[in-house]
Amino acid sequence: MTLNNTVLIIDDEPVNIQAVSHFLETQGIEVMMAKSGSDGVSRAIKGQPDLILLDIRMPGMDGFETCHRLKSDVITKDIPVIYMTGLTELDDKLKAFAVGGVDYLTKPIQEPELLARVTVHLQISNLQKELADENARLEGALDTGNVVNVAIGMLMERKTISREEAFEIIRKQARTQRRKVTDVANELLTSSQKQKRPAR
Repeated sequence: MTLNNTVLIIDDEPVNIQAVSHFLETQGIEVMMAKSGSDGVSRAIKGQPDLILLDIRMPGMDGFETCHRLKSDVITKDIPVIYMTGLTELDDKLKAFAVGGVDYLTKPIQEPELLARVTVHLQISNLQKELADENARLEGALDTGNVVNVAIGMLMERKTISREEAFEIIRKQARTQRRKVTDVANELLTSSQKQKRPAR
């Protein structure tokens, strides 16, 4: 399965980054890389990847703090974070989830498991984005519909006419306004073309 998504790998071990990035790229996934927690946060904010693979044991800012900062920033808070670590204690896993991780991969990383987990969380993320876009479109449509309904109600009250008559008036006004906008646009276009025409 080919995925058109971007994954950010945050790991201080170059060997780990190279192995994981090479495998993901063979699956059609674009890869970003960072070798420290602070660099990873910066790259996530600038690049806004679709998913982050995060090591826990890193010098300076460890994976727990890195995830906490990612989830505290409005730009990166919704990006799913999957941990890649050699830590296997229950307390470490619970802490990983408590600061915002969505999944946990134990090193050494097995490619089939990596692909399965990455694929699932990318699909979930993609569906969430589609749902958010659809909700925004619906809200926009509802706002437009509410405006029209209010206008119809006002016309019916002021002119003592039926709903159908009020709707027809609004429809004609909208058509007239569209025609005016089109006429103005055509005039501007014609004027612009005349100005660009070379003198003979």
